[in-house]
Amino acid sequence: MLLETHRNAMTAVIIRRLGADFCLSRILWMLIILGCPSTGFEQGANADLSGQITDPGGAALPGAGLTIQNVGTGLKQAAISNDPGLYMISALSTGHYTLAVEKQGFQKSVQTGITLTVGQAATLNVPLRLGNVDESVTDCSAERGTIWPISFFRRMGAAFGRELRCVC
Repeated sequence: MLLETHRNAMTAVIIRRLGADFCLSRILWMLIILGCPSTGFEQGANADLSGQITDPGGAALPGAGLTIQNVGTGLKQAAISNDPGLYMISALSTGHYTLAVEKQGFQKSVQTGITLTVGQAATLNVPLRLGNVDESVTDCSAERGTIWPISFFRRMGAAFGRELRCVC
């Protein structure tokens, strides 16, 4: 009887011990699985795009809607510029992108040829022109490696006495 009681007590201790170890190992695995992607792996493989949306006079434009689309995959992300006209789009996979910016009372601006690489924190400031909502301006100069503001084309056109357009 004493041996049986001792055996039952030892069995209960072993079961409790196994249960606690099992519980701790599940918690540890959950922390590893849930913790790793957001702290290390994901951060290094992605890029961020930020900048400021302004009017023709250089004043900040809060509330401008931005849509960025990965040309290769077709995936889109949206953002809205804050009070100082700043925006930040994070966790973008590497690749080629098109950025569309819209605000009521301004022409839609489409920036093409944006290339993001691993770990890059790119900056792209977008000036919007006054105009009707159905008008748009496409700036494809980024495809050639340099992002030129639309005002550059206007100044150059004025210097040569003609209107210059970016042809993609």
